[in-house]
Amino acid sequence: MPILEEDKIWEDHNIKARVTKILEDVKDDGHHFQRPFLTAYQLAIKVNQAAPITGYSVGGKGTGTGTKKSLAQYLALQLSNRIKLRKLQGIEGAFISSENLKEISFDNYGEHIVACGFSMFRMKNQKDAV
Repeated sequence: MPILEEDKIWEDHNIKARVTKILEDVKDDGHHFQRPFLTAYQLAIKVNQAAPITGYSVGGKGTGTGTKKSLAQYLALQLSNRIKLRKLQGIEGAFISSENLKEISFDNYGEHIVACGFSMFRMKNQKDAV
């Protein structure tokens, strides 16, 4: 069975460990909702800052129409699929409804990025972890 490009990127760039470390470093600061979620864009910005993945930009509206692929979309899809298939323990996902939502944007160290997807992820709270 051939190795898919997405799986090769996941393995070659140690995405699981990198994302896990980023999510573990997010503190809940005592909020009653506990640990906050990070969007796929926030994860992509942090992953890209530490060690960019060739051929991928952080993403945003319009990305993916040329030669550059969206790292945010890649992360959202990979994390979502791996959570669904129970291949990724300790991380949970959610999404924000686009109902009455005009725009969410991010600052990628001076580059303004407008989101085109609203997936978000966090480490499961210890009491909820399976």
